[in-house]
Amino acid sequence: MPRKAPTDVTEHRITLGDFERKQLTEAVDAYQRDKWLENVPYMIISIGAIGVAGAAGVAAYALYRFFGLEGEIKQMATNAALDLATAVTGDSTVQDAAALSEADTAEQCNILYNSKIEDLEEGLRKLKTMPFPLNSSVARQKFEKEIFKYKELRRLCYLNVQYKDNTGKGVI
Repeated sequence: MPRKAPTDVTEHRITLGDFERKQLTEAVDAYQRDKWLENVPYMIISIGAIGVAGAAGVAAYALYRFFGLEGEIKQMATNAALDLATAVTGDSTVQDAAALSEADTAEQCNILYNSKIEDLEEGLRKLKTMPFPLNSSVARQKFEKEIFKYKELRRLCYLNVQYKDNTGKGVI
């Protein structure tokens, strides 16, 4: 239902003196202080959590040094990264590429890669003797691509060994 327009307007005015203004200022300040103090427990909890995390880090480092886990933790992190890389790329040669840095001689490079190359070449020879649906160009290309990857890894391993021999440190 519509309202009727007002016929007159009345203005109310409150005039504050110095005393009232002082009281109002104190009330507003107290309200603002109270709002700020409401957050103090949360700040204390946050600082405490940071302290606990720092203490846990110091304790973990002390245990790390005490038990001599330097190499093991590095190896665990490396393995986790390689597993992740294999899962993301779907390429199994990622694990074998990481073995490059472990070889110190050309013989070790041969041990790392020749057996895999020979197995893949044998698989390719068997594939070529099979009938068409199994012996497709796509299947042959997959085998040839894997063989190429491992031959490249072996070549890189040789280069890394040669660089180690010349400089005393590996590239990878």
